[in-house]
Amino acid sequence: MKKILALTVAGVLLACSSLSVCAADGTTNTGSKSVTTDDLMKQIEELQTKLESAIKESETNTSEQVTTLRESVATLRENVVTLQEKIQTLKEEIATLESSESANTEKIEELTTKMTEYEDALESYEEQLYVNTAQLASLTTKVQNLANAINAGGGKSSGSSGSSGGSGGGGGSSSSANDFYKRNNIIGYGSTIVGQGGHVEINGGKSNVTFVLTPATGGQLTAATGFSAGLGGALLNVVNTSSPGASFKTAKVNFYVSGVNAGDNIAVYQLQGSKWVQLPVVETRKDHVIVNMTRHGTVAFIRVPVLAYATN
Repeated sequence: MKKILALTVAGVLLACSSLSVCAADGTTNTGSKSVTTDDLMKQIEELQTKLESAIKESETNTSEQVTTLRESVATLRENVVTLQEKIQTLKEEIATLESSESANTEKIEELTTKMTEYEDALESYEEQLYVNTAQLASLTTKVQNLANAINAGGGKSSGSSGSSGGSGGGGGSSSSANDFYKRNNIIGYGSTIVGQGGHVEINGGKSNVTFVLTPATGGQLTAATGFSAGLGGALLNVVNTSSPGASFKTAKVNFYVSGVNAGDNIAVYQLQGSKWVQLPVVETRKDHVIVNMTRHGTVAFIRVPVLAYATN
């Protein structure tokens, strides 16, 4: 599909280039056959039609993927809720047994083991839910971009009022995408999405704390871009973190970072005052970077050629 789009776009550009060459006298000679401006305009219209068709086909395929992912996300959310209810029930049963005068130790251990299994399964479901949600956000943006490309194509059916409507729709799509990102605690920058799905380890213990992510300001992005260039690296994303109502001295945070693979050299820096301070990366695996933090702030994820510790 990408190849078809590329070839079609190239054809449109080539035809437009030829049109500009012959526009002065209205004709041009290619061998024994004379090509008029009208001929070239017809070629451009045909190529534009093929381009719009290719874009619509890509939009349809992507929309089908979005539908599948939405169904998967809905199922995962149901599983998460079910497990949360089961865990709560087990906690209540264990508390009742522990408070009784004749505490059944064997039964308590049995229920505790089952609760641990449920908690492990819940964590797995929640991680998959987060991955699917991030993929859904990326595909939703892709569908919106394809729809905008069709609206901006200037086809035969689009008039001045249609163009105006397209622009309005584009604004609505952008607003919808922003709402989607905010609702799912993810930040998009370039082709990379960063998110945080909760279960931050606070002061060495498990918790239900989620680090809330917000986009970096223009100044923070500029600073991070300059700093990453100085490292010879590529800036993946910049986010601001917070955890309303939850303080910490140390936090082990599992960030979702799309496109990252195990073994990648990913450096994480935090803007502290006017300096970028490198944070310890505990683990890098597919689409995840686990980081140790001691405070909130502006955090930059940078792909570097060689992983080394530096502060600037």
